[in-house]
Amino acid sequence: MSELEKWERELQDVQMPEGSDTQDRTQAEKDFEKALEKTIDRRIRKICLKTIAIVAVLAVVIFLGINPLMNVLCPSPEHMRGSGVSLTTYLRAYYETVQPYTEIVERPISIEKQGFGRYLVHFQSIDPTGHVIVGKGNATAEFAYGNYRITDGPEELTVMRMNRFGRSDNWETVQSQLQELPQSSKIYLSVTGAEPVEVQTLRQEAVSVSWAEIDCDTTWRGGLSLNFCTSETGKDWRDQMDDAQLRQQYLDNLTLLMAEPRLVADMTFCVPAEDNLGGSILYGSEVLRENYDAVSAQEGPLMTRRYCIYGNRDDVLNYLEKTELVGITVDEVKLI
Repeated sequence: MSELEKWERELQDVQMPEGSDTQDRTQAEKDFEKALEKTIDRRIRKICLKTIAIVAVLAVVIFLGINPLMNVLCPSPEHMRGSGVSLTTYLRAYYETVQPYTEIVERPISIEKQGFGRYLVHFQSIDPTGHVIVGKGNATAEFAYGNYRITDGPEELTVMRMNRFGRSDNWETVQSQLQELPQSSKIYLSVTGAEPVEVQTLRQEAVSVSWAEIDCDTTWRGGLSLNFCTSETGKDWRDQMDDAQLRQQYLDNLTLLMAEPRLVADMTFCVPAEDNLGGSILYGSEVLRENYDAVSAQEGPLMTRRYCIYGNRDDVLNYLEKTELVGITVDEVKLI
C-alpha cells in the first residue's frame, strides 16, 4: 500500500469513533465535521498559495525576462535594423515610389511600447493637394516582430489607388468638362502620354509636375515625387535637383525598400492592365531589384510616360490640347 499523504493522515486521525451512546455519537459527528472542514480548508489554502506562487514566478519570468528580451530582439521602429531609419522614413519612401499625392512626414508623432516587441507608431500622412497642416498625427501603424500593419489613417492616402494610369478613351469628354470650370480653378490630373517625355521638358511647361513615374524597360516602374511639402534635412527638395540627382534619389529609395526584406515582402507593387478594363496587375517585392538594375544602367535624360500635373484651368487645357495622351484621370479640382 502506498504511503498516505499528510492531509489523508489528518483525516484518519479525526475519523468518527465507534460508540453506542447516541449523544456521544452526535457530538463525535459534529467534532468530525469541524475537523474535516478545517482539514479541507487547510488543503485548499495550500493549493491556492502554491498556485499564486507559481503564477507570480511565471509573471516575474515573463515581464522581467521574456519581455525585455523580446524588446531587445525587436527594437523600437525609430531605428530599424536593416536600414537604420525610422519606420516613418521607410513608409515615406514606399508611398512616394508607388502612390502620387501621399506624403509621410518622416518624424513620428509618438511611439508607444506595447510590450513583447510590439509598438504603436503614431505619424502623419498628408495630401499635398489639400490644406497641409504639419504636427498633428492622423495615422497609426502597429509594428511587431519586424513587420508592420497600418491600423488607422486617411483611407485615400494610406491605401493604394488602383489603375490611376490606366488607358482611357474619354479624355476629350474630360477636356470639355474642364472647360466649363471657372478660370481660377486649380486642376490636378494623372496622365499617360503616348510616348515618354523628358522630366526636364515637363518642368518647363506652364503646368507643374507633382509626381513622375521613372520610365525604363521593365514590367513594373516606380515613381518619384517632384514636389514635397516637408523635409527632415532640408537637403532633398526636388525642385533643386537635376536629372542625375533625381535618378540617384529614386535609386536610393529602392535601396532603402530592399534593405528591410520583412517589411517590403508585405507591400504591394502594381501596374495598370493594358486591357482598358480598369484592372491592375499585382507584383511582389522581387520587381524592385529588376527595376533598380535597369534604372541604374540608364544614360541620358530622365524620362517619364505616366505623371501627375496641376495648374489653373487655362494652363491645363493648353497642355492637354498640345499633348497626345492615352490616359487621363481627374484627381482633384479646387474652386479658388
